Parts: sequence; structure tokens; C-alpha cells
Amino acid sequence: TVDEGIITALKTGSAVVTVTSANGLSAQCTVNVTNPLTSISLESASMDLPLGETYRLEYELLPEDSSDAKIVHFVSSDETIVSVDENGTLTGNAVGSATITATTSNGLTDECEVRVLIPIENISLSKEELIIPVYMGELLIATVNPENTTEPTEITWYSKNESIA
Repeated sequence: TVDEGIITALKTGSAVVTVTSANGLSAQCTVNVTNPLTSISLESASMDLPLGETYRLEYELLPEDSSDAKIVHFVSSDETIVSVDENGTLTGNAVGSATITATTSNGLTDECEVRVLIPIENISLSKEELIIPVYMGELLIATVNPENTTEPTEITWYSKNESIA
């Protein structure tokens, strides 16, 4: 709308504003109304990625009806640890941490700290079945695999029937 020369943008698009004098002279101005991006939000501020695995990092651009180009550029602080392609797909290349930065066409950014790790694949026990006389004990050994996992290896023991064993 126009009120005494004050232009108020109501929605994206173009409009021509004309001013006319009493003697019929006029001038025009083309007004282009934009709706710029105001934020980018990556799905997480930090995440774990197993070594050798890939994962597509999702993001949200606001406002959804922005007139800006919805182009996002991804960069890794250390491609030897985590590489990222133009679509935001991460690849865990080596154990460690790297920061992924996503930047919009108008310079907005968000970051995600990615920790590449060797995940626990399974836990094995020294025996699958025990036969123990009443009031006797036997050592059961738990092993976390692989041995070179970078995840915490603490384990918790419990019995489904504490009145038996």
C-alpha cells in the first residue's frame, strides 16, 4: 500500500507505484518485495556417526515461503574425519570430531559437531548357559566387541529372576 509516499510491503512480488502532480506530470517507481531467509536450523547441534557410515544431515530454512534461493552450502572443518557433499550427506572417514557448517545463499549459518566413532557391534558372554548348584557361584565374562570401539564400554548386569540367580 502507499500512504503519502510511505510504501508498505504486504507480500512478495513487484508493484509499480506512481505519483502524479496536479498538472498531470508523473513519475514511477518499481517496488520489488522480497521475503528473505531469516534462519537455517540443522536437525542437531551434535551427533555420532559410525566409522565408514553415511548420513544425510537434514535442515530447515525459514520462512518456508522465502523468495531467496534455497541453496545451502556445506563445509567440514576436517574432511579427513567427516566429509560432506553438496546435499549434506556425511561420511565418517576416520575416528575423531569435525564441525559441519551449513551456509545459506544470504550468509546465514548453523553448525553440527560430528563425532566419528567405532560403534559397539555386540556383547558376548563366556558361556551361553550355566548349570550351577544352589548356593554356588561361577564367573561369567562379558566382552564388548569390537575391542577397539570408541564408544563407552561400561556394562550393566541384571537378572530377570533375582529370586533364582
